[in-house]
Amino acid sequence: MEAYTTDTIPAKGAATIERAWFVGVETKSGSSTIDDALALLKEKGAERGADAIVGLRFARTDWDRGGVLMAYGTAVKLARTARPS
Repeated sequence: MEAYTTDTIPAKGAATIERAWFVGVETKSGSSTIDDALALLKEKGAERGADAIVGLRFARTDWDRGGVLMAYGTAVKLARTARPS
């Protein structure tokens, strides 16, 4: 599954979105990294059938004091003819 910080999927031609929904995860500080949060986000999106996540964002709170790392975006299901290969 692909994840993009842009609000669209960069591809040749326009990708038609069949369905879209918010998806987000949070991890505790310590050994969690942005890569860990991104992997969890992709897994959560895939569980519901997403082809990609757009508008990807990260946020963290009081990391030095045991805070939380959050990853969130819009999971999208593309129309059959628009799915990336």
